[in-house]
Amino acid sequence: DDNPLVTKNSLANTLIAQNRTLLTTQVQGTGAQQTFVPAIYLGDPTQANAAFAYVPGLVNLQVWNSSLWFPRPFGPRFTGTDLFEQAIQAAFGASNVAFIDEWDNHHRFYGEVHCATNVIRTPAGPYQRWWDNVP
Repeated sequence: DDNPLVTKNSLANTLIAQNRTLLTTQVQGTGAQQTFVPAIYLGDPTQANAAFAYVPGLVNLQVWNSSLWFPRPFGPRFTGTDLFEQAIQAAFGASNVAFIDEWDNHHRFYGEVHCATNVIRTPAGPYQRWWDNVP
């Protein structure tokens, strides 16, 4: 396809699929799950393996207690509904999800919600002393 947007996103999908295969192999048997989140990528067509998120990167969320804070994606809309937000709510449960508008203060500068927040965590179970659990 001669459309640079389609070309860049096809490449991104190929690279994501390769990474997903690698991750699946690495975490096999751990019960870890992978969930796809929608994205649109842009980039210089002359830079074969380089791209950046056109819309805020939903993969760059922040977990806070039982809530998931995603950057507001400003994705494609259909009948007034942001289709990217709808996909996230369907995948993770609408009551667990919050969307944060960080377009002007972080996304434009290549950052997202996780770059703008600090969360203090208390490790649980065998991870309290994670340094004792070296694989």
